[in-house]
Amino acid sequence: LADVNAGDILALAWRRSNFKFGNLAAVSRNELTIPLELLRTDNIPVCIKCLSESSCIPFYWHLKPYKACHKHKAQLTT
Repeated sequence: LADVNAGDILALAWRRSNFKFGNLAAVSRNELTIPLELLRTDNIPVCIKCLSESSCIPFYWHLKPYKACHKHKAQLTT
């Protein structure tokens, strides 16, 4: 519907990986592989200032350890 190549959308998605971190399942995106346990699944907190500059959601907002915007030095908001 968006007239976008499916391969382009898949490149943006986190995909399951055969790689394991001990007994933890992993996901990968581009060249980055991380434990699935580090990804937020319920809601994604955002930096209000970043959203006012761009509507893109950076991948690192999806990571549980990322709690504050490194650019604006502000805590992420849910």
